[in-house]
Amino acid sequence: MKQIFFLLLLSFFSCTSQEFKNLDHMNPVKWEADVNQLNDIIQNEFKTFQPELKDKFDSNTKQLISELNQLSNEEITIRLGQLIVGLENGHTEISAMQRVANFKRMPLAMYIFNDSMYIYGAQKKYQHIIGTRVVKIGRKTLDEILSALKTIMTHDNHYEILYAGTTFMLSPEVLKFLDIIDDMAQVQFELEDSSGRIIHETIIPLSIAEYKAGDWVSYTQMNAIQPTLSQKNQGKDYWYKYIAEHNAMYMYFGQVNNQKGEPSLKKFFKNMFKEIDNTKAQKLIVDLRYNTGGDNSKSKPLIEAIKKHPYLNKEGRVYVITGRMTFSAAMATAVFLKRQTNAILIGEPSRGNPNKSNNVEHKRLKNSGLLVEYTTRIIKHWPELGDLDHVPVDIEILKRFEHYQKGVDPVLEYIVKN
Repeated sequence: MKQIFFLLLLSFFSCTSQEFKNLDHMNPVKWEADVNQLNDIIQNEFKTFQPELKDKFDSNTKQLISELNQLSNEEITIRLGQLIVGLENGHTEISAMQRVANFKRMPLAMYIFNDSMYIYGAQKKYQHIIGTRVVKIGRKTLDEILSALKTIMTHDNHYEILYAGTTFMLSPEVLKFLDIIDDMAQVQFELEDSSGRIIHETIIPLSIAEYKAGDWVSYTQMNAIQPTLSQKNQGKDYWYKYIAEHNAMYMYFGQVNNQKGEPSLKKFFKNMFKEIDNTKAQKLIVDLRYNTGGDNSKSKPLIEAIKKHPYLNKEGRVYVITGRMTFSAAMATAVFLKRQTNAILIGEPSRGNPNKSNNVEHKRLKNSGLLVEYTTRIIKHWPELGDLDHVPVDIEILKRFEHYQKGVDPVLEYIVKN
């Protein structure tokens, strides 16, 4: 979870390399030009298996243009995201949480475990509420908030909402837009501590600069919890470790791309299988939980190597761990491993749809500088799944808050014991 903590913080500051600092310079005329530019991108470049969605998008952009004079910059930004949601494609979005939108953030880090949502990190001012369960934000429960977020967040399935929803929940502008709060200057949280006591806490949102400069504390730091295996070697996109006591090879696979300063993936896989041959490892564990994508062609040497090891390519020998962060080329890699080898998929389903988009392109809207991400290639990686919006796992194991408290990885524990 330490890794998730820092990935969450980093996600707030993505998309910073552009000239615009905020949207204060925008007006209805500039917004209209941007909305038209967005519509041109979607009509001419975006690809989908449902062309009727592009017609609906065109109609909805005209509706938004007619309302620009009545909307704030923040509301327009979120409405643009709403437009994109209608395209039903996880690779296509305008995130309200990108830096140029300049939305404020509450100085908390939250995670939705299987049992509920907990605060697992905060700036020191709020460290007394770290470890509490979130009962309500404003006037809404977690289920109500997640349902509302689906209307403004691009998603292929529910797991994307679980993954990125906690980021959107920290924005007072988003919460106000969704009628969750009234006052953006102070947000009321209803929390429950470990004894069952209800706590009412007022959180003051910060500017991005204040948020970034803050002194952060996590639950693991406060309680000296040791990192699990998957949380070690941070900074490396891929690495492996032979677990001698279980005669298993564990492979952390954090990006489907070559990492600068490290061996190429092709060489990495070759080195790992040399060690598998030397140790006669009886299990291979491929951990894709924190992998958000890359180039899925770079995972082919891994698949071919498994095929060339028939003693390993058997039921119960190769495990592929996925989770709510697993996306794009990482999701495709899990599909390839499942369909081309005897791999078992385990953990939590990924946030990608296996039968929709196959890439992402980027453009900025000329006046606002908002980043548009969109797909120009579509593919069905697993046609037999039909309309299922996610890659199913063979064994579902969800992390509970008590696992996090104890520094336990329930998925890895299951694999090595079975």
